[in-house]
Amino acid sequence: ETFFRTASIPRLRQRSGTGNGGDFLALIESGPSAGNVVAAGGYPATYATDVFNVTTMTWNIECNLLQSRLRHQTVPLMDGSIAVFGGQQYPNAQSTRNVEILHFTDNDDDCDGIPNSLDVCPLGGCGVVTGLVYGDTDEDCTFGTAETGTSNVMIRAEKQITGELRYGFTNKNGGFHLDLPAGYWDVSLVESINAQEICNAPKMYSVNALGATSG
Repeated sequence: ETFFRTASIPRLRQRSGTGNGGDFLALIESGPSAGNVVAAGGYPATYATDVFNVTTMTWNIECNLLQSRLRHQTVPLMDGSIAVFGGQQYPNAQSTRNVEILHFTDNDDDCDGIPNSLDVCPLGGCGVVTGLVYGDTDEDCTFGTAETGTSNVMIRAEKQITGELRYGFTNKNGGFHLDLPAGYWDVSLVESINAQEICNAPKMYSVNALGATSG
């Protein structure tokens, strides 16, 4: 008869309160962090993303979510990233449908999948503007249940006064994520034969250096 002894697992930090309906835990399925466990959001550490390293048996602070979340879902993706979606913001209990994708690679302080050495906005240095490009089949400037996002569309951000330009592309679901230094930015899509902008031409955002956006 064989017996196995398992090491005691340290307690996950700041997740001892009530209000944690949903699922804030997920297992990384591939990549350099495969097998580690992610805790994203959850009361009361609603912005925190921690990773349990199965080799060292320790919890480590990894990065922060873009918005506070509880009662949300955390789902592992095949490429080793983690999708965090839905739930409620804290403390106003406002429901959200936004999705965040977290990447867990070496030398990446903000979980955006870009190494710090190549990141134009390292942790704390920029704000974030997100949005969705979709086919507005009924031309009502509202994303309907029968409409779908448009992938691989170039997004252009121009800083007012200085004219500084930043670019990005929409993902397979039509979403985009721009890391922008503090200031006022005009954000629009770069029109092509396959994509024309009819609703926001362009939309202005005020970006704070510590990550908040408004517009």
